[in-house]
Formats: sequence, structure tokens, C-alpha cells
Amino acid sequence: MINFPQKVVNLDIFVIDIKNSIKFMKFSFESLKFFRGVGEDILVDRPTIHKTRMDRRPRDLALGLHEEADNWFNMRFGVRYRSQALFITGSWTAARAYAASDQHVVRIIPAEQYRFCWSATLRDLLEYHTTANANESISNFLERNLYSEDDLKAANVSGHEVMLHCSEYIAIPYPRPPDQIGKSSLILLG
Repeated sequence: MINFPQKVVNLDIFVIDIKNSIKFMKFSFESLKFFRGVGEDILVDRPTIHKTRMDRRPRDLALGLHEEADNWFNMRFGVRYRSQALFITGSWTAARAYAASDQHVVRIIPAEQYRFCWSATLRDLLEYHTTANANESISNFLERNLYSEDDLKAANVSGHEVMLHCSEYIAIPYPRPPDQIGKSSLILLG
């Protein structure tokens, strides 16, 4: 939301500020849709505000690999993205694979300042098991897969896993979109 001042002192600066705000909003969480699949224990009857867990444990990745990756992200970006972030994607279908039902897919919007990280070459860190070179450390694998904190629009369009670091976020129920009706939610990693 753009905050308009009560009294404009310098119209040129005010116009530049509006243009910058619009440019930011063009490719922000307000304009791009990111999704997350949630379990049955999460209320999905209305938008809700949640605190991001800062002690996330891995769901499918071995704890040792999770911790090594977390250390790599911390050294590289100053954020423990594997344990202090929310996992989201621009793909409704990919989010549905982690949801209890179609009704348990939510759109995510950070409520405060945020940082994000993603890989343009890797859909999900679980691909480490199928695409890493023999005896390749997870640190080398992460380095090779070009993780970045840039280009939110490309992260959205890719449908890849995006790690969102923020203290609070809004979860908005987002059941199966009309263009997804009749499509399977089954995703095969191979």
C-alpha cells in the first residue's frame, strides 16, 4: 500500500516515490502468488496471521544434511534458510503435493520485512539425492546450483522451492484454481 502524505512539499520527489512504490509492487508478494500446502491442523476457513517457526526440522531430508545445508546458507547469506524460513512455491500444484487437501493450499504474503532464497536450477533440495555427483558434499551441491536472493518474479514463475525468511506471514485459503480442475496433484521426482 502506498502511503500518501497529508501535505506534499516537493511534487517531484513525491512522484518519484510513487513510481518506485509501483515498481516494487509490480513484482512483490502482493502481485505475485506464492503457495504453501498445509496440514489438517491448520485453519483454512479465513485468512490468518502466523509466526514463522525459527526451529524448523526437516520433513524429508536427513537431519545431518539439513544442518550442513543450514550452515552453508548461514555462511553465504547470513540466514539459516533451512530452519528459519517458510517453504513456498509459485506452483499451486507443487504446494498441493504437501497439503492435506485442495482446501489446504494457502497463498502466502509476508506481513513484515522479508528475505527469500531460491535456486534457478533446482526445483527442490531433495534433488540432492538424485542429481548430486558421487560423494559430492551438500555444500558443493548448493554452490553449484546457484542459490540466490534475487529475482522474485523468476522464482515465482519457476515453480521451484522458495525459502521465505520473515517473522510473520498471512496465509490466505486458496483452493484449487479453475485452470487446475481435472489436473492431477501427483508429482514424481525422478
